[in-house]
Amino acid sequence: MEMWMLIGELMRARTRAYLAASPLCPDEMPGLRSPAAPAQIGELEALAGQPLDPEYRHFLSLTDGLDGFRYTMPLLGCRDWEDPERSRPASVFRDITLETGPLTEVGLPEGTRVFPIYVSAEGSAGVLMLHHGDEALERFWWSSAGDDMFFHTFRDLLACVADGSYSPRHLFD
Repeated sequence: MEMWMLIGELMRARTRAYLAASPLCPDEMPGLRSPAAPAQIGELEALAGQPLDPEYRHFLSLTDGLDGFRYTMPLLGCRDWEDPERSRPASVFRDITLETGPLTEVGLPEGTRVFPIYVSAEGSAGVLMLHHGDEALERFWWSSAGDDMFFHTFRDLLACVADGSYSPRHLFD
């Protein structure tokens, strides 16, 4: 499935949930952002200190993050990292993840680099983009209250969130 179609599926699912909620629902209405410019994507890659996953890069070129996904998965875009209030929870989540123990405890090779692309509002869950030398290993790690899930591609991550059509590997499978 093309990336733009997968983004459409994600938007449809979130919009249905939003409209099914009470009219007094405090959630922000789901929406797409304007695409990130190539220079912004390059700056984000420099900030990440690792190559951006090609599918995540393509996602950013279509929509620079998603609005109204606070409780499901508000993917961070380039502009989010320009705002200290929005980027601070992601940086804290990454630092806590790295401080709680070696990444080898979750099966990642030593020296794996991590960069957050999503962090929950309360900072207890997040998705980290991984960079390591082993192409056979997953590229995304969703960590949430002891439930660690791994995804080979960004597309797999979006498919899982949009319609459950992808089943991730769990840490204790």
